[in-house]
Amino acid sequence: MKSTLLIHVIKEIETPEKTVQIEEFITDLFVYTKQDDNDVFYHKSKNQMYAIDSISQKVSPISLNFREQQAKQLKKMFHQIDVRNEKGTEGRKVFIEGRGNMAVLNGEVKVSTFKGIENTANKEAYDLLSQSSLVNIDIEKNEVTQYVNVDINIQGKRVVNKTTIKNISILDQDINRYDYLLGYPVN
Repeated sequence: MKSTLLIHVIKEIETPEKTVQIEEFITDLFVYTKQDDNDVFYHKSKNQMYAIDSISQKVSPISLNFREQQAKQLKKMFHQIDVRNEKGTEGRKVFIEGRGNMAVLNGEVKVSTFKGIENTANKEAYDLLSQSSLVNIDIEKNEVTQYVNVDINIQGKRVVNKTTIKNISILDQDINRYDYLLGYPVN
């Protein structure tokens, strides 16, 4: 099979420790995420995330169980987590608030539409990863999370994580450049 569409996304992820830039190459068949030396690959027809070993040209399944367990433990710290949507002229904003005896959660997510993304594996990859998230923000097939800012304060220790799309574009040259990943054997 060959990809029929290629969308390139550049994101910046800011944590208390560092700021990193990642690239995503989104097709109708997969989502390929490049981050330093930690490349991952979502295969739509298998609904599975894989770690890529470019040297051996193999992929290894990624289990989301550990991530799911972390999210469950974190959820237990909050009595309630409220999610509120507000429609705007350029998409919508989602506000997240959680309170517990020793923890406070505040977040803001900006969701916007991007023409063409509805014909890709983006929504399926997002849904798979959302299963192991603290809060699941529903998106439509034609939407992307343009900006995410999450602030968690646990017993006075504050952790702020931000993710921002810096650029998103449809590429019309060499759209099959990463299709070779579909042929990598599973390790």
